[in-house]
Amino acid sequence: MEQPITRITFSLGSKLLLSVLSLLLLVIFFLNFFTIVLLKRDKVAYTYQMQSVEAQMMGVEFKSLVSKSIETLKTALGSFNPKQPLNASQVTAIDALVKNQTLVSVLTIKFVDRTSAKPFTLITVQDEGSVKKLKLAPEDWNPPQSWFKSHMEEILTNGFLFFNVSKVGAPVMGVLVADLSLKDHPQGIPISIGWISLDKISGDLVSNEISIVDRNAWSLYDSDSDLMYSHKNLKKDPLIEAARTSQVQNGALEFMLGSEKFLGSYVKLDYGITITSKTLQKKALKGTYDLSERLILLGIVAIGAGILFSILFAKQLTGPLTRLYKATGEIASGNFALNLAVNSRDEIGALSSSFNVMSQKIRQLIASSVANVMIENELAIASTVQQTLFPPSSIDDERSSIRSYYESAATCGGDWWGYIQTPTTMTVLIADATGHGFPSALITSAARSCFSVLERLSSRAPELVSSPSEMLSYANRSVYESAKGKIMMTFFAGTIDFAQGTLTYASAGHNPPWLFKKEGEEFQIESLMARGERCGERPEAKKFEEKTVNFAVGDILFLYTDGLIEGKNSAGEEYGKKRARNLLERMAAAGPEAMIKSVMADFKQHNGAKALDDDITLAAIQVKSNG
Repeated sequence: MEQPITRITFSLGSKLLLSVLSLLLLVIFFLNFFTIVLLKRDKVAYTYQMQSVEAQMMGVEFKSLVSKSIETLKTALGSFNPKQPLNASQVTAIDALVKNQTLVSVLTIKFVDRTSAKPFTLITVQDEGSVKKLKLAPEDWNPPQSWFKSHMEEILTNGFLFFNVSKVGAPVMGVLVADLSLKDHPQGIPISIGWISLDKISGDLVSNEISIVDRNAWSLYDSDSDLMYSHKNLKKDPLIEAARTSQVQNGALEFMLGSEKFLGSYVKLDYGITITSKTLQKKALKGTYDLSERLILLGIVAIGAGILFSILFAKQLTGPLTRLYKATGEIASGNFALNLAVNSRDEIGALSSSFNVMSQKIRQLIASSVANVMIENELAIASTVQQTLFPPSSIDDERSSIRSYYESAATCGGDWWGYIQTPTTMTVLIADATGHGFPSALITSAARSCFSVLERLSSRAPELVSSPSEMLSYANRSVYESAKGKIMMTFFAGTIDFAQGTLTYASAGHNPPWLFKKEGEEFQIESLMARGERCGERPEAKKFEEKTVNFAVGDILFLYTDGLIEGKNSAGEEYGKKRARNLLERMAAAGPEAMIKSVMADFKQHNGAKALDDDITLAAIQVKSNG
């Protein structure tokens, strides 16, 4: 192909100067604009997230304090018979109740006439060690008749009341519990009042202003000492007003308070308590504003440098570009098709003629590369999202101790385990979709969503999670509707009844879990086998066999997927069920965490440096209490 000759009528130096300046101005403007906008949005979102986390953490702590205090006050009310005189043994029991806990510093039991609101103090008990910190005089422990009268309607409606009695330097909250079953008692309604110190709940606060208010927006606690000790009503606070009128339990908003703009989040708790966290917007975005100024300054410097560069080196650049143009003749002489139209009559226009074919190839390569990157990014995002489907690897509460492990053989996996708790039971579930990778991960997500719905509905329909066999029927329908029989899933579901000390289970073709029964210092292992076909084979599965075994304190239930026992080393040897059972049986006395760590360490040694053959999911649940 003969190299075309293009006549240059407008110098490249002039075009370079104009192009560089125009492009630089455009790029810097849009880069700064979108960077500043994205930084601001990201910072606002981050602020909302941190506020929400802080409010949630404060809520957990405050709710625990309130719940335990109410429980103590109810116990105090139940320690005597209001219809009979208070005797010495009952006084001793109430005194011991206060001395043996750390939350309620002063406890007063009264009878309050529901009509006149006249109070009569039956007994007052205090913890001398903590009373000094409250800075309350004895007269503060006995609210006047007018106070009871103004709050009588709320007491009769809710049976409890919270009120702020803090003095400077001593944040204190009063908690009142009424026995409404005796509201018509001749002596009056039995009422227990406790005074609780709040000086420890603010220890983790960092930068946000925390406010805790009751259902009527009266301040119970505030990190702002002016609000804390002024006992104000905060109904006019926009954030608190939004929280009180909202139908959801938590939220965030941007609002004006006076002449200042704030970012705020709120969380609504039980007992009508609302916790808010707010920050001045200019304080939260200070770093963004500083960075924006630096970006603008950097843009100005870049424009100046671009002007200087264009003026000094424009002519020097034309020489190499001309030589490059001549060199393209060798490329243009190949078997390449020319598609680009040449609209300019300078060196760039001539180069366009030579690089038509190359540009076509490059476009194809870039399109292919972008598609591959998008696929990789989507898989990475899917893997991150899938991690959120699993419970934490370490879970402890007063009834049980759970340790788990998950590792996928690919970017996305087909394994899943989880649990559903009710006040008296815990249902543990483990599943393994056929194969691994993105298709299996989608089916796993569908199954997880099924149990999320069952868990949400369980409070209104407990029977949904009372039968493992019934739950597997729902899982079968969910998996079949998602995969239409192309991908199946094995499942095991076991319901632990802490009160009854039993484990009721059913299986959909899953590897039988192992139950380690504690007998003295030793553990006896039992395989939990139950008949049932895999989920997803047909729309309506046959009824899954359901069995029940005893499950006592100290017993351990070990769940696993076949990625553990079928994992092969470089020689093609499987790890094996026997090897896993023997190791776990030796480590059972050390507890769930030692069992998980030891079996995975042994498996890693067996597997060596090779990639996993299949996803591995393990979970060990030990009963600590009968609930």
